[in-house]
Amino acid sequence: MTDTTSTTRLVLLVLMSLVVLLWASPLFSSLFAAELPDLDVTDLWDYPRRLRSIAAEGSTLFFICDPDVKECREGAVFFDSRVTSIREAGFRPVLLFSGKPADVRSAVLKMGLDSPVYVDEHGRAIESMMEQEVLPALLLAEGSGEVLDVVYGGGESLAGNIEQILALHAAEPPPPIPAEPQKKSHRTYKVLAALAVITAVGIIIFAD
Repeated sequence: MTDTTSTTRLVLLVLMSLVVLLWASPLFSSLFAAELPDLDVTDLWDYPRRLRSIAAEGSTLFFICDPDVKECREGAVFFDSRVTSIREAGFRPVLLFSGKPADVRSAVLKMGLDSPVYVDEHGRAIESMMEQEVLPALLLAEGSGEVLDVVYGGGESLAGNIEQILALHAAEPPPPIPAEPQKKSHRTYKVLAALAVITAVGIIIFAD
């Protein structure tokens, strides 16, 4: 392999690495960031609210779930028990339920939730917010409406998922939550994918 060929391949590898790392970086995310849909939901008394106006009150951590699902109901109660840590991390805790307002009201009363609760009766807002049809889920949004993170899953992983979001985005790390190993966020997967692509490209370029 000549020096010219080696130099050309090295330049290609560097350029490809820069492109892939940019894709995985927060800078790329800020340029092509997902945003909350500007759709209506209601509070428990059927008063309409724009989803973005809820987030505009401050960085908001949404717990999104279907109250007909047992794991979602249990997750909602646990999320509600963590509101102090969530607020100390600088976020507003909000629960967003799918379903009819009357059914959600009944479920909220049975669960004894104190956090703000909103209802997406027809599921359009939740469908627009989610990349995957997996509930429950945690979604962190800035006051501008930009979606910073989404983590899917409930049950034993929920405590770890909350800790993961607070640790990544809070100004100061919150107290740790004992938990099973949590699921990775979509940004974590992007970084891992970027490293895999760079490695594969390097192997291909420098292969004899």
